[in-house]
Amino acid sequence: MLIFALAIPILLFLTIFLHSIYRAIGGQGSVLNAWKAACYGVGPCLLGGFLPYIGLFAGFYSFAMQFYIGPRELYNAKESRAIVIFMALIALTFIEMFVFGSTVGF
Repeated sequence: MLIFALAIPILLFLTIFLHSIYRAIGGQGSVLNAWKAACYGVGPCLLGGFLPYIGLFAGFYSFAMQFYIGPRELYNAKESRAIVIFMALIALTFIEMFVFGSTVGF
């Protein structure tokens, strides 16, 4: 029940977050395009995110859709800026993983 109750608020927060990131890297688009990117990005996680190890690939694909394909296709941001933000967020994810010791399944 909690998942259903928090699904829309999480998507709304993600939409605002994505819109701010896309605009910060020079993209031109509306909040509706950020909503599309958030929904498209959540799809792989819904379909395979709960499966062991496949969830890791689904999460990475979802991340790529939201932070590389989204700004490039929906906001017409420069590809170089989309790559920089994508790689920076991947690096921050790995830093968090090594600092706090979080891994798949733990």
